[in-house]
Amino acid sequence: MSTAPSHIRERLVRIGRDVKEFVLEDLPTDVAHVPQRVRALYEEYSDSRGVVRDVDDYMSELGHTYNVERFIVYVMAYAALMNAVSNLSVSRLRNALRETYKSSPDFFADPNTGHEKLVRVFSEVYGEERGRIERSLGTFVRGLRRILTLRRKPLYLWLAGYRKIEALERDLLDALFPRTPSERRLRAVRTLVRVFTHPTNAPIAIRIAANQAERNKYVPVADYYSVLVTIRSGAFEDVKSVTRDRLVGRANARSEDETIRIRLSSVKGLARQVAKISGDPVLYERGAFHVGYMYCHVPLCDKCLLNEVCGKHVFFELK
Repeated sequence: MSTAPSHIRERLVRIGRDVKEFVLEDLPTDVAHVPQRVRALYEEYSDSRGVVRDVDDYMSELGHTYNVERFIVYVMAYAALMNAVSNLSVSRLRNALRETYKSSPDFFADPNTGHEKLVRVFSEVYGEERGRIERSLGTFVRGLRRILTLRRKPLYLWLAGYRKIEALERDLLDALFPRTPSERRLRAVRTLVRVFTHPTNAPIAIRIAANQAERNKYVPVADYYSVLVTIRSGAFEDVKSVTRDRLVGRANARSEDETIRIRLSSVKGLARQVAKISGDPVLYERGAFHVGYMYCHVPLCDKCLLNEVCGKHVFFELK
């Protein structure tokens, strides 16, 4: 391998810092400014020690941010649709939701209205079976209504009040995705956690965002692309793990040109360990996903952003 595993992890964290969450790319015009504004408020009202100053003033400024509620509903709708569609493509979903926003803006201003039109338009644009979308979005809308009605506060105040990332994830699951646990459901809710708690996104939950120790409790999804990069790059090789030992043993014993096939489910835990020790599991996951999605699964090693440090263990295949 060309360099130490820690250098690979550092590079993936840097890549993650330079790319955006999919949902935050190409936002509709009237909410596109919100993430930048929230980041500016985060920098103004928190310091390098993770202390949040003048929380009431922060929330007041947040409330005066144009269309902040509409932005939150938009991101939550994206997550709900991630959980709803049968054939998930994040780029296709983002583009379809953006087109739907143009045709049914009433829903994003007030989730009590325009629900039926949103279902119809999104189903047509995405090409998804309407009944499935209706069921998932119906659950999502009822959850939003409970938050707004029972808590009697806007969504931005609800999010800004959280101190623990585990509590935020639990309440988002209970309110918006109260169904049988699944990988798709976890992927959807952790998209929301990343967006609302990480300083590079839209850190509305400022008390979590400013507390690095709390923020680092985020548990990565460990999807196909990020796990593929973790294994093929060699970023896992210094982790103390039975799974790591098994993979290294198989790699050392392989014959020339042999392909080693690994089940995704068997190495997810190892990939999460690697993300945890990277120093920033959100940025690591984002960087690894970007590299996997854009380069590694093809593979395009000569063009890859990880090229200079990667172990290039392309003999590993995930299934």
